[in-house]
Amino acid sequence: MSRKTLVSASEARAEILAVVSICQSETVPLTEALGRVLAADVIAEENLPGFDNASMDGYGLHLNGDTASNGQEQKFEVIGESSAGSAFQGNVGSGQSIRIMTGAPVPVSVNAVIEVEKVHEKGEAISVAERVTTGRNIRRKGEDVRSGERVITSGTLLHSFHIGVLAALGKNSVIVARKPRINIVTTGSELVPPGVHPGHGKVRNSSAYLVPAMAAEAGAVPGPVVTVGDDPDELRRSLRESLLTDILVTTGGISAGKYDLVLDTLEGLGVQLKFWKVKIKPGMPMAFGVSTTGVPVFCLAGNPVSTAVTFRQFVVPAIQKMLGMVTSSAGRIRAALQHEIAKRDGKVHFSRGILEISNGTYTVRTTGSQSSGMLSSLVKANCLIVLPEHETDFPKGKLVEVEVL
Repeated sequence: MSRKTLVSASEARAEILAVVSICQSETVPLTEALGRVLAADVIAEENLPGFDNASMDGYGLHLNGDTASNGQEQKFEVIGESSAGSAFQGNVGSGQSIRIMTGAPVPVSVNAVIEVEKVHEKGEAISVAERVTTGRNIRRKGEDVRSGERVITSGTLLHSFHIGVLAALGKNSVIVARKPRINIVTTGSELVPPGVHPGHGKVRNSSAYLVPAMAAEAGAVPGPVVTVGDDPDELRRSLRESLLTDILVTTGGISAGKYDLVLDTLEGLGVQLKFWKVKIKPGMPMAFGVSTTGVPVFCLAGNPVSTAVTFRQFVVPAIQKMLGMVTSSAGRIRAALQHEIAKRDGKVHFSRGILEISNGTYTVRTTGSQSSGMLSSLVKANCLIVLPEHETDFPKGKLVEVEVL
């Protein structure tokens, strides 16, 4: 079966996004909505605030005109009180006032609130010496949100502030995108679990923990991780069972060695491989395909650094599309290189970097060796330095694109 080889990073991403589709929506309680992605616009069904209220503790005044005084004290009789949850029910006439607390309803007959520290209190009367204009310290009905207004747009990732606004609007449930399920198959007879001391020629299977963690961070639900050796029959069985999901991610077994069996096995199961090998570093051997039931299949290189970079660059955008998430380039900025970098391979490099700010200017340097075997560099890095495919020399001070991690 033919497959495109050595595609560009942008071509690979476009191919992937053309295949994946948005997951169905579901309704969840507001208490479970944090970190979910809205699948429908939130439209206000009422005003917020729902009534005129005081923004300060003080006294609600009935003014004749725009001012209470012209440099001379004006006295107001105090005839009652309005507190949060207990509104004043009477009428405030000319020369009258009420005590009022922050958030308390403002009667129609009150047209200004003066702060308590700005008045002189004497018995059941107050004196005001400064100029007071109508509307002072009054939050008007609908000032924050108008009934019928779109408050939060579909595709928004819900943070804590969104939850607070939704609660204020009376929403006790929201419509969100269902989280896609991701099955993960790590391959290689050399892999052992973290709790096992690796013998000669063995390595701990860090990808079995790295990939589900990255999937969960991206908003997906990782399924059980299957680890399979280089046995063709076992590999075929594991891949066939793992295709029963929304996304399948495999690691290892996709180069050209004797035991690199993943791609041929997937094709034997009916997976149509769209491309194999991407002009990037690290992670070039990556492949992508689609099963007979439409499941996107990501085959990532077995080296954990390559796995991490390709998952972020290609699997995460697919997850975001499946969630209907509104994405942007907000995670990328430009920074000045602290040292020169050169490359000659015609690939996009995603170099692990350390982003710093000095005197208001962003600067960046690599973490050191960019070997895909330097797993600890992922912990040292707070960004990826993106070096374009067709550029070769990047002198010290050159502005480069940086993807913040």
